[in-house]
Amino acid sequence: MAFRLWVAALIAVSFAQNSFAAVLFDENYTGSNYQPLTPTGVIDFGEGNFVYKNPATLTTVGSTSLWQFQTKVDGVIFDNGNIGFTFPGEITIQAGVTQVVTGVNGNEFSLGLGSFGPSTTNFFNMYYDPTPPLGNSNLPAGTGFNDGTLILSGYFTGLSHTADPTNTFTQPGTFLADVRITFVDPLAFQNTAGFKLTLDGASWFPPQLPNSAAILGVPVGPGDVKGSVDFSAQFAVIPEANSMLLLGIGLTLGGLVSLRTRQR
Repeated sequence: MAFRLWVAALIAVSFAQNSFAAVLFDENYTGSNYQPLTPTGVIDFGEGNFVYKNPATLTTVGSTSLWQFQTKVDGVIFDNGNIGFTFPGEITIQAGVTQVVTGVNGNEFSLGLGSFGPSTTNFFNMYYDPTPPLGNSNLPAGTGFNDGTLILSGYFTGLSHTADPTNTFTQPGTFLADVRITFVDPLAFQNTAGFKLTLDGASWFPPQLPNSAAILGVPVGPGDVKGSVDFSAQFAVIPEANSMLLLGIGLTLGGLVSLRTRQR
């Protein structure tokens, strides 16, 4: 009985390990220099500019506004403690998502996710651009953020953005989001299961950075609400359904064997 109990426990542990396999990242885009990002590694996105394209709706609960954003990656700390980003070129981000106003309290407002599933109004893209020495993205012009090779894409599955546009220099707003990854370039990322990004950062109105003439290739209009956001990303594996089912079977077998042993 003890032997069968150990077998069941080993089955459960094995499936648990497979379900929570590491996310690996090759910052040099060679497919041969992967290092682990999970569970504690962090990719630091540099502060970037964003706009709300129909800002008049930000004062009305239940209304929606399209948020557009772009930035470049500043650095990475791998799970093993190694510091990354010593390569020539850059990695850039472009994202857009419809947000819905969930609350207004004086000058403070809060927004949540307003579009669900991947679409032209819900996306998150990461590009690798080897242009030396440090890439060609240009913040004032708003260009060079979507060239190079697409190495990761996904869509927002959760979002919370709070801010007080009159007080963000002394008390910035918060920006929290989850992004489900649907595509990775195997020369940059390796993972045996699905994974997501968790974004955690602060936002400012007006932006702390110089204004961008365009974001996502769209000119910034005089009526757009402009801001900047600075966040980091952590990676988390999403267990596959079949692995979780097998894990449950393994745990159930262990429980049944344990119960039968106690009854005897």
